[in-house]
Amino acid sequence: MSTGVVQDKKYRDSQKRKDFFISLFIGIFAFVWVFPILWTVWTSLRPYNDIISYGIFSWPRNLNFDNYVNAMREMQIGGYLLNSAIVTIPSVILTLFFGSLIAFVVTRYKFKFNLSLLLLFTAGNMLPIVLTYIPVFWLLIVTGK
Repeated sequence: MSTGVVQDKKYRDSQKRKDFFISLFIGIFAFVWVFPILWTVWTSLRPYNDIISYGIFSWPRNLNFDNYVNAMREMQIGGYLLNSAIVTIPSVILTLFFGSLIAFVVTRYKFKFNLSLLLLFTAGNMLPIVLTYIPVFWLLIVTGK
């Protein structure tokens, strides 16, 4: 009986060491992954003159959102966002509506090409979205826009 307790303690100690090293590795990996994102946000909040005068690694004199305001104003992001919303919102609503109608019919009713239609939809979902870029690319080349 006592050997089982010793073995359990050895197992728990070795498991704790493994867990520590796994957690340490995950922590280092997470830091390496998140650091460039945080550095980009930190640098974007610094004024351009501050970076030029004191260097990119210096402590900032002040933080502000001027870079974001200038980007929104100069790039007219609001108009692009509105155009994207005008296209995206109706297309998502219509896709969900018609997709749910078709899914109901395919799953609830039996007809001649039921299985073929289901396989066609499944195959369409399995295709990578990158394959749709090629015809769009050729369309833009042919039309010259």
